[in-house]
Amino acid sequence: MEEEARRILRQAVSSSVRLGDLACQLFGKESGIELELPQHSAHVPLSF
Repeated sequence: MEEEARRILRQAVSSSVRLGDLACQLFGKESGIELELPQHSAHVPLSF
């Protein structure tokens, strides 16, 4: 039972895809969308 748990954990954490590559694949330029950000006026700095 312990060996089976070790095998399952080893398989789960050993991935052929690196995390950064996966993030680029999911959220990169080819997969993203363009958002139009509203223009904001300058704010008055706070005085402490």
